[in-house]
Amino acid sequence: MRRLASLSFVAVAVCVVAASGHAAELLSLQGFPLAANEYVLAFKIDIFGVVPRAVCHIPYGWTVTAGVDGSPVGTFAGVAGHGLNALNTTTVGQLKNLFLIENVDRIEMARPEHPATFDGHIQIGTYGRMPRKCGGR
Repeated sequence: MRRLASLSFVAVAVCVVAASGHAAELLSLQGFPLAANEYVLAFKIDIFGVVPRAVCHIPYGWTVTAGVDGSPVGTFAGVAGHGLNALNTTTVGQLKNLFLIENVDRIEMARPEHPATFDGHIQIGTYGRMPRKCGGR
């Protein structure tokens, strides 16, 4: 079985001040529930108003991407290769401090007509069950 965890799990920690004068921060995917028999297969996060500066590390066997389209809109995504390198309760910590981002302007971007700064999901599977896609975007 697969399920999608909501995006209440993004943690941002101030790291350094970038040359532009905006704070550069480390972005972690953490704090989502993961049972002993579950694993993380993939994630996709739509971003608004932040600039990806680096993928700090890549979990073994994963493909991780980050980018923006020249506007305030962008995406972070990651997927375990063939599902063989899914992250379980002992290895999910590899999603900590995954991206270095620069927030363009938190105050300017915080308008009702703008999308959320981070919006997405994590795909979680369960050992011993046939995978299936559940909900989400």
